[in-house]
Amino acid sequence: MPLFFFLSGFVSYKPLEKWSFLFFIDYIKRKSVQLLLPTYLFFVTATVINSGDVLSCFYNTGVNKYWFGQALFQMLVVYGIISALCNRFSSRLFIPLLFMACLTRCLCFFVDHEPIFYRVFVLRETFMNMYFFIFGLLVSKYKNIFAWIFCNERVRGIAIFTFIVCMIYIYQPYAYGLLVKLSDQFLLRVSGVIFVFSLFIKTGQYWNGNQFIARLSNFIGKRTFDIYLIHYFFIPDLSFVFPYLNCKQEIAIEILLALSVSIVIMAFCLIVSFVLRSNRLTGLCILGIIKK
Repeated sequence: MPLFFFLSGFVSYKPLEKWSFLFFIDYIKRKSVQLLLPTYLFFVTATVINSGDVLSCFYNTGVNKYWFGQALFQMLVVYGIISALCNRFSSRLFIPLLFMACLTRCLCFFVDHEPIFYRVFVLRETFMNMYFFIFGLLVSKYKNIFAWIFCNERVRGIAIFTFIVCMIYIYQPYAYGLLVKLSDQFLLRVSGVIFVFSLFIKTGQYWNGNQFIARLSNFIGKRTFDIYLIHYFFIPDLSFVFPYLNCKQEIAIEILLALSVSIVIMAFCLIVSFVLRSNRLTGLCILGIIKK
């Protein structure tokens, strides 16, 4: 998820000059339709299909597995408020206010028993991923500086080295609790985002080309939120294969099985997405697609 929040921040940045009060209101209206409407619709639908109590489930877990849409909306609201304030008063407030928003991540260390508003507004997920979203905003705002950083071979090498070391460390029996949190929840994720995004920057010419893989990737990228909403309905119960995959030597089979299932699920999701998007009303009411 960190990479998706980073990319969401990257594509969401808009110059401060645009952020008038009316622009902010219109922006939040559009994002509520694009994110909140499908999030709550799919949450209610999935809960009803599973014979669950919608209100009870919402009280205990918020929107449950559909938390991404609500968390992203809340990040966009925070970003919009900061941008509108900076437009109204001073652009110099932009970085300090974003830094203060990043500090919300620290709240997760002090909340063990989540109160109701914490669950309903998926605040843990929002706070834990806020700095990835803001990182994406800053990379988009200062493209020239970060382009040089991400294109640097040493940065890419340090990122992949840090990722591997953290991945190995967090599974060691002697790993210390605080260091595990630092490695798993910060270093591992940040280094992973930097490495993957730097690869995209390095191979940008290919992904902007007309090759089949490039066009397919761009198409899937534009349907990512659709796939996220729909894929839960197509996840099969594969518990019957677990007894055959309990040996470390069978990791290649596990990877092959996971890739095969993922491709099939993604294909079904894209078909459903295409059908829903083919009609303006269903696209708007179910997937939150606002056609210009």
